[in-house]
Amino acid sequence: SSLLGLCGLSTYSEFSLGYHGHTGSRYANLAIHESDLLLVFGSRLDVRQTGSVTKEFVPNGKIIHIDLDQGELEHSRVHTELKVHADIKKTLKIINDKLQNIKLPDWSEWNEQIRQWKSEYALSYDSKKNFKPQYVIETANKLTKGIPLVCVTGVGQHQQWTARHFDFDFPSRILLTSGGHGAMGFDLPVAVGAQLSDPEKLVLCFVGDGSLQINIQELATIANYNLPIKIIVLDNQRFGIVSQFQNITWGKDPSCGGLKNPDFSAIAKAYGIFTERISTISETESKLKKIFSHNGPALVHCNVDPTEDVIPMLLGGQTMNKMWPYD
Repeated sequence: SSLLGLCGLSTYSEFSLGYHGHTGSRYANLAIHESDLLLVFGSRLDVRQTGSVTKEFVPNGKIIHIDLDQGELEHSRVHTELKVHADIKKTLKIINDKLQNIKLPDWSEWNEQIRQWKSEYALSYDSKKNFKPQYVIETANKLTKGIPLVCVTGVGQHQQWTARHFDFDFPSRILLTSGGHGAMGFDLPVAVGAQLSDPEKLVLCFVGDGSLQINIQELATIANYNLPIKIIVLDNQRFGIVSQFQNITWGKDPSCGGLKNPDFSAIAKAYGIFTERISTISETESKLKKIFSHNGPALVHCNVDPTEDVIPMLLGGQTMNKMWPYD
């Protein structure tokens, strides 16, 4: 799926490939690149999803684009075989009804290819080397397993890691994140809205040190209304995505790395919010448990590895079957 469509299929499904595109999984990108037919439901097929070489998107297949917005169909960035201006829910129902009387082909060979890609290009990281942000996310995921929740992110590397390493299962576990414009500071205001709209549900907010400081004043709102939002700050002392791009392109990140950040736990404490601080793997689970068990708002400041990158990544000029740093 696209990043914003990530909750459309449960992470627990054997058919889930996560999300594709610029920071998606390699196996999802390969599945799209090698497909003979791609059904697009409601996606605007932005270059973040297709790669910048749009003429090579699904090079050996056909694309059927279904969208309620006529403008998206008329101004598509890629060539589509068929454009359908329709409501997706109604369209899916019609397709399902039609398929009842059609003998479907044997997809076992294709499914096996998908399994091989998922095994060969599994999203991994070195958990024994330094304190990784992915480990924090996976630990939070483990501690909240089976709990209905709304997961909110800001914009940056932490956003991509959350989408990759946290489990979603609509409607019980959903993701609210900013795609398209990629608005830093999306995190706290949306977490406030999510908590007010569903007071009984756990609202978990992953945010980077850069995105947090765009709307950090909303900690006052959270404290004032005693909203039990759990905020996990992944502080890598850099504007991660931009920093990573600069390092890949120029070999250094003079304007976006090595930031001297404040003590976010001390700031939250000043607002009257319960806080913890984590700097090592060994204390991660115990301190996250304290955060999740606290009745009111809580924030944990995690000082994670500042050298960790989002890997793999689809760069400008690469087709969907190529991803940095492997190609």
